[in-house]
Amino acid sequence: QAIVKSGTGIDAIDFPACKSKGIPVVNIPDYGAAAVAEDALLLLITLSRNYNTISRHTLATGWCDPDIPYVKGNDLYGKKLGLVGLGHIGSHFAMIALGLGMKVFAYDLFVGGETMAELAVCKSKSLEELCRTSDVIAIFLPLDESTKGLISKELISKFQKHTLLINVSRGAICDEYALAKALKDGNIGGLGLDVFSVEPLILDPTNPEKTKRNNIFSGLLNHPRLTMTPHCAGWTEECWQVVEAEVVARVKEIM
Repeated sequence: QAIVKSGTGIDAIDFPACKSKGIPVVNIPDYGAAAVAEDALLLLITLSRNYNTISRHTLATGWCDPDIPYVKGNDLYGKKLGLVGLGHIGSHFAMIALGLGMKVFAYDLFVGGETMAELAVCKSKSLEELCRTSDVIAIFLPLDESTKGLISKELISKFQKHTLLINVSRGAICDEYALAKALKDGNIGGLGLDVFSVEPLILDPTNPEKTKRNNIFSGLLNHPRLTMTPHCAGWTEECWQVVEAEVVARVKEIM
């Protein structure tokens, strides 16, 4: 009789079909901004400090030395952060990044320069400029027809070789094939991904072709500059409590 999405993203719902059958659709907007922003920070620090490599060596040998490849990291202080999207989550992440001493810029067609200035965020002239000049790029956008493939192969080619990209929004906002190739070829500094165009990722040792077809990053799973998590940015006790309460409230409203 109705669909209540236990989350914010509604890109997987067939709205025309629901409309034709008179099925109302509601979601839980504006929840979990802090949790998702913190998850983006986790991915960013893991990449910038090479904690994947450090953790693997420490777990395997009991220690890790700084002369091992991909161990020495980089400070975030003083680096330029480019935010693609400055909504609830993006603005929360901006606050965190400013606290770390990063220089924060943003590209958002729906947020004006005055609002950005109130957040101590600089407005980028264009998405191309943001991609070309940022040390870190973090994506905080919903997925729709206007944002699908927004971070294109052309824009990815303008990244600096040390640029880190963080995506906790939706995988299809980026050209994942171009991202994987840029990482493999050393044309990007690293990827921190919590979302993918196909979920869950398939990793089937008995069927390499199926794995490759459904998991663009399957050939890079041991890459030291790739950090992946299973769309878990909102997996906190606090988030689940809010979602459960809001789902019940929406059901009562519909009924």
